[in-house]
Amino acid sequence: MPDSLLEEFSTIKSATLEPLTVQQYHAMIKQGILEEGVPIELIDGLLIRKDRRDQGGDIMTVGPRHANIVKRIHRLLADSVAGYRCHVQSQQPVTLNGIQEPEPDAAIVLGHEDDYDDHHPGPGAIPLVIEVADSSLETDRGRKQQNYAVAGIPHYWLVNLRDNTIEHYVNPQPHFEKYEYHTTHRAGETVSFEALGQTFELSVDDILK
Repeated sequence: MPDSLLEEFSTIKSATLEPLTVQQYHAMIKQGILEEGVPIELIDGLLIRKDRRDQGGDIMTVGPRHANIVKRIHRLLADSVAGYRCHVQSQQPVTLNGIQEPEPDAAIVLGHEDDYDDHHPGPGAIPLVIEVADSSLETDRGRKQQNYAVAGIPHYWLVNLRDNTIEHYVNPQPHFEKYEYHTTHRAGETVSFEALGQTFELSVDDILK
């Protein structure tokens, strides 16, 4: 779905459009109304097609650069947190609230994978979410950033493929639907996050090489 259409839907009054709940969304998948694995996520109670194309690509495809960077981020994060009680998940659901279940390109999740056999991780278990953005840049910088801030996710990295930078959003302000601070990291710099009382750093060059 084009970003402009997502923004248009987001402005429709709730009295006009009844949001779909996470429970209803899961029921639709369980009943076969929606096929499991279809590239859709629940944003603001709307079923939104995930945009993982490179600039100029087809909405139905995953761009090769996008795919490679997601795999690279997963590997780098997994190496960084090895030995700590947390794990990395890529392009899997996180439940932010009753009408929000995005599938960020990567996330650090506290605990072991087996801890989530019967539910998806929620905000209290997620110190970091990451979106890799090219054609989806405006949405990921706008509505998704707001949703992650409202949920209280401590760190949000936006990997900007257009400018080859990483935007780091920190100190969520749920009441204001935004993060208090954000910095932009470029080649030759590092980007960090905190989890389990530790600070972890990755090189921008290693992510965007």
